[in-house]
Amino acid sequence: MRGISYTIISAAIVLLSFARAELRAETPGQLPRMLQRLDEKIEQRDNYRAMHEERIDHLKQILHRTPITPEQRYDVHSMLIEAYEAYQFDSTLYYLDRNLELARLTDSRYRTDETLLRLAHLYSTSGYYLEASEILYRKIDTTRLDSDLMSRYYLTFSRFLSETHEYSGDMRTSEEARQKLAYYTRRMLETLPRDSDTHRRYLCEKLIDTGEIDRADAIVDSLLAKEPPTTRNYAIYAYTKSMIEGRRGHADEQIAWLVRSACADLQSATRDNASLCLLSEILFLSFDDIDGAFRYIRISMEDALFYHARLRPWQIASVLPIIEQSYQARQKRQFRIIVGLSIALLGLFLLTAVIAVAETRQKRRLSLMRRELQQTNEQLNDYIRKLSEINEDQQILNDEILEANAVKEEYIGLFLGICSDYIDKLKDFQRTIRRKLATESSSAVQKELGSSKMVDGYVEEFYNTFDNAFLHLYPNFVNEFNSLLRPDAHIEPKKGKLLNTELRIFALIRLGISDSSKIAGLLRYSVNTIYNYRAKVKNNAIGSREDFEEKIKKIGTFQHEN
Repeated sequence: MRGISYTIISAAIVLLSFARAELRAETPGQLPRMLQRLDEKIEQRDNYRAMHEERIDHLKQILHRTPITPEQRYDVHSMLIEAYEAYQFDSTLYYLDRNLELARLTDSRYRTDETLLRLAHLYSTSGYYLEASEILYRKIDTTRLDSDLMSRYYLTFSRFLSETHEYSGDMRTSEEARQKLAYYTRRMLETLPRDSDTHRRYLCEKLIDTGEIDRADAIVDSLLAKEPPTTRNYAIYAYTKSMIEGRRGHADEQIAWLVRSACADLQSATRDNASLCLLSEILFLSFDDIDGAFRYIRISMEDALFYHARLRPWQIASVLPIIEQSYQARQKRQFRIIVGLSIALLGLFLLTAVIAVAETRQKRRLSLMRRELQQTNEQLNDYIRKLSEINEDQQILNDEILEANAVKEEYIGLFLGICSDYIDKLKDFQRTIRRKLATESSSAVQKELGSSKMVDGYVEEFYNTFDNAFLHLYPNFVNEFNSLLRPDAHIEPKKGKLLNTELRIFALIRLGISDSSKIAGLLRYSVNTIYNYRAKVKNNAIGSREDFEEKIKKIGTFQHEN
């Protein structure tokens, strides 16, 4: 036993049950990591036990190979007892019996009493209460014990009473043990050296029993600080620390210290352990972790059976059936689930196969339809391309017709205006001739008719009218025209003029009048002059001179005033 009463363990489990939700919320990451560490130690437990047995074999070899005195043999037996004490009950009992024989053989009262006390302690912690009682009440004469053995006597008696109170099946015996326990515990603490680890350990247990948790915690922390985390003492102290954390309601810390205690038990090859069993109960009650609980309780039972004492298997047997029953029930549920899933997967496989066959056929049909659709799309794209070309040609033709109609409308209006003006001028000219014939001689009239001044004026007026009308239609003509010529050959009208002769020639070409004779008649130049102007300008063109006039015909955007 660890020296902590079963009442404390039960209370800790109850506290954990109430703290279940809190534990799950606060330690989602810590608990799995610590349990994984414990599982790693469990996997290595055969190695730890092999090393421990190797140390035991070494001690046994000393007994068999080396000539030693009975006193030396007693000391080697004591070391073997210490090695077996938490490893195997039968072997511990065997070497205690051998030491008792040696002590009597050498007539050593001290060694006899020392061995009897160790034997009584072993019986007390293993559930052999009658045997322990026989030694403590009948075989030890306390009047002959020195101070050291007296302290150990009180310690052993205190442990015997604590175990009897907790696990005796007789209520009367249990109550009697409880009444005596306080006295022997007090005497134990009075006689043990106050600076010894043993004194502090049992003082810590007493403080836990009386509810002085903070003082107990400070003591156990000092003990843990001095002990390597791989020894049996560390396992005992860590177990005690877990009980303190359980009393405080710190469920996560309690489990953490139980895991540390169990790891130390495994590394020190301790088969008489309590941490793994309690951890299994907590996992089962607080987490419903049936798999983990069953695994740990099974290992704990294996250790207890190997240790071969009476108490530990009885403790585990009270828990194991419940966990095992839950584990088997879960296994059955899992088996039913697996069977159900297997049937479902088989059905799903068959359904998938049917769907795959149908999908393959559908893909074939879709592939055929896709090829047909692709051919149809190609034909449709060809029709669309041709239609687009037709639409473009039609748009060009419509633009040309629109422009021609607009130009026609502009110039019809212009032509009607000019005709009307010239009819009015002709009437004025007739009146002028009649007046001159009535008042002047015929020679003066002939002189008036022979003058070119009036015609030149009419020609200049024609040019101005044409220039205004054309630039109204194509206001950017001059700039776009010059953009087709080399920079040094640009043509600019004289100041105060809108167009000059070269610009008028190509303005008429822009309007669709390409014949040189028609252009010559309109502008009152010779055909040869018009030809020379055209050739000179084309020689200064940027790029090919052959398509220069075609570019002229595309100049400008026609603007029509409503």
